[in-house]
This record gives sequence, C-alpha cells and structure tokens, in this order.
Amino acid sequence: MKSIFPALNMLLANKPLCFGELSDNCEPVKSEKKRICAERALGMAYPDWGPSLNSVKTTFRVALTALLFSSGAGVVYSAEEKPQVEIMHWWSSDGESAALDVFIDRFEALGGHTFDSAKDSQSANREEAIERMSKGYPPTLTQWNAGFDVVEFYEFGLIDAITDTVLVEKLKRTLPAAVLDSVTHNGNIIAMPINIHSENWMWYSKDLIPHSGSLLAEDWDTLLALGKTLQQKNTPLLAVGDQSWQVRILFTSLLLGQSREAYRNFYLNINDAVADDQVFKNTLVLFNQIAKFSRSFGDGNWNTQVKAVAEGKAGATFMGDWAKGEFQVLGQTPDKEFGCALTGRKDPGLLLVIDAFILGKVND
Repeated sequence: MKSIFPALNMLLANKPLCFGELSDNCEPVKSEKKRICAERALGMAYPDWGPSLNSVKTTFRVALTALLFSSGAGVVYSAEEKPQVEIMHWWSSDGESAALDVFIDRFEALGGHTFDSAKDSQSANREEAIERMSKGYPPTLTQWNAGFDVVEFYEFGLIDAITDTVLVEKLKRTLPAAVLDSVTHNGNIIAMPINIHSENWMWYSKDLIPHSGSLLAEDWDTLLALGKTLQQKNTPLLAVGDQSWQVRILFTSLLLGQSREAYRNFYLNINDAVADDQVFKNTLVLFNQIAKFSRSFGDGNWNTQVKAVAEGKAGATFMGDWAKGEFQVLGQTPDKEFGCALTGRKDPGLLLVIDAFILGKVND
C-alpha cells in the first residue's frame, strides 16, 4: 500500500479562496436571501454575489468564446482567416474533457481551430507552461487557478490582460465580486475565469455507507467506526490519491470541518500560534487516524479514486465538486449509487477554487 500522507508543509500549496453556504442537494445555495462570504488571503469579506449562478455560467461560456476570438464571439470566420488557438490544460478525465468540449465546440462552430495540449496532471501542466512562458513561446491559453501566481505572471510581463472593452465590461457587470477580484490586478482583468468550484466535499458509495453522509461529515467518531467496519472486509474507508493536492484537500476539509478560525489561522493568517491550538491538534490526530483507513488506487489520479468509490472498492473520497461529473460519466446518479456531504455541517463552510485561462503573450 502506498504512503499517502507526506509532510504537512505541502498542505500550504494552492490555498482555496472562499467560504460560503450550501443547500442539501450538493449544489450552492441559489436564494437571493442567502449570503455567500468569500475570503482571500488577507481575510477580505465580500458582499452578496448578486447574479444568479445560471447567469454566471452563461457568462463563462460566452466570454471564453469571445476571448478565443480577438474580435468577438459573434463573427463567423472563413477558412482563410480561421483563428488558431492552443489550449494547455489538465482537464484530461472523461468528465473534464466533456466540459472543455463545450467551449471548443462553440469556438470551432464559429470557424476557429484549436490545438489541444492536454497534460496528465496539474503539476505537469504548470511546469511546461512556465518553461514555455519563460522562453517566449507560451500557449495561447493556459489553465491556471486564480490567485497570486497569476498576479506574479502579469507583473513579470509573462501574460497579457484582457483588453476587449465589451468583454471586460460584461465580466464586470456579471461576475460575482469575489470571482472578479480574484482575476483583477491594478484594475486589469488578467485571466478569464471559467468556473467556480467548491472543494471540501465527501463523496461516498451508497452501497458501502449506510449512514447519512451529512452525519459522517460532521461526526468524525462515527466515520472512524465505519472505517474499522470496512477494514474487516478489506475495504478502505477512503480513496485518496498519492498526490499532495489530494492530501491537502482531505486535510483542509477536516480542518474547516473542525473550526473556521483554525483554518483561517493556518492557511490565511499563517499564524504560528495555531500549532498550540487544541482544535488544530485534534485535526492532526484525526488526520493520522483516517490515514489508517485510506488507500491510493491505481495511478493515484483523482478520477481513479472516484472510480474506486463508484465501483465499491472504497467507501468514500474527499474531493471537489468536479467529482460529481466523473460519477455521472460512469453512469451513476446522485442519491442513488452515490451521495455527497459538505464537511462540518454544524457550521458549514464552502471552500471555493476558481479555474481560469491566462493569456500567453503571442504575436498572432
């Protein structure tokens, strides 16, 4: 069995951006009366999101297509002037590929042509993208997570801002404040957001886990007891890939499930005093206890862990909402073959991660 719990310092990588509220059916709350509070690294609070999630999704689709065409999304091009775009990304699983195809199909229907530079992992995508940017031949569009990396790329002159006035104004009118802020630097929109992910979910097999998923995600003793029961059947409680970001998602889910304040102190405030916090110590103990009931399946990729749960080889996996699409690609239905629960239901918090495309400095 592979070891999946390396040193804790890797848990600081790729910090989620936000907190928020959820409904009980694995979807973000849509009521206008609900308030979603998003926090960045400095703990800044944002007001209500404003636009409905459906309008935001539509904006993502239309705006990215417009971005692919320098002159706008409403133009159909002839074969002679067909725009060519290279897209470097890590959306290589079946569910992710289907999502990306929504953008590509629209672009190509309008006369464009794409070169797909898919990588097997996020780390491989980032390493090659940085190397190519530094050598002066970047991809047209590169997938990245919105955040401080993108700001640094822009400050170093490695990427371009979005300059199409119509597109910029549409993004400013439509995007939630937290999303817009995450891709804005000195008044410039420096990346095109393409989704809003929430990552602190527990996805579980309805066949292997008879308990309420919500109960397990807030009652760790019950979760550990189930781990012992499944262990007697030679079935691991959790499928966790041996990749640092997957381990980090498990840890942050447990920590936020214990205490928002402890999460803020560890990830956002980088407060050394958190090491003496009893809640933080309890999380570390829980983290190590769960390790005994965890296993990395196959190649260690996240979609392989989801497949293990879908096939009844593991009880559950802690993964972002992108896991839902993978279950569905495997022919499964929510609340029938699989379920999901947000960690820490007594004080629900939602960790948001925003995927975006950054614009390489290309000549044509």
